[in-house]
Amino acid sequence: METTYGDIRFSGVAKGLLGKLSIKELTLKEFLRECAYWALREGFDELRTLPNPTLPSTAAFTEFENLPPLKRLQIEQKFFEVNPEVMEYYKRKFWVYWHNYSNLQYLKEIRNYLPEGELLIAKIDAMILDHIAFFNDPTIAKLKDHFDARESEKG
Repeated sequence: METTYGDIRFSGVAKGLLGKLSIKELTLKEFLRECAYWALREGFDELRTLPNPTLPSTAAFTEFENLPPLKRLQIEQKFFEVNPEVMEYYKRKFWVYWHNYSNLQYLKEIRNYLPEGELLIAKIDAMILDHIAFFNDPTIAKLKDHFDARESEKG
């Protein structure tokens, strides 16, 4: 079996699972279940909820935070050049939000591949609840309201 695809190099586990799938030793359902176990075994800690970044304690950041939304849109680029901590905070906050969101979706996905009664489901559910708690934070609600964001129906 080919071990590379373009610049992708498959690990031994990936090669083994793909090999079993290609010779029909595993069904697609069994393959996905094994991939879920592999994800939990090798990268479960990487799926933890990250906290929001610490608010900068500078006067410029406080000034920016206290501005009404329309005034924030009118701020000149020079302000962010002189006060890079403001933009860095929002970049980090954006990154943490999407990191946690994608991990939440991934946890929900791999949970579906595990058999009913699997003990690891409780561990996944606890981590899912941590992620949901992150998104129920009042700051997140304020950001969603500010940007007129709505929940997707896919959830």
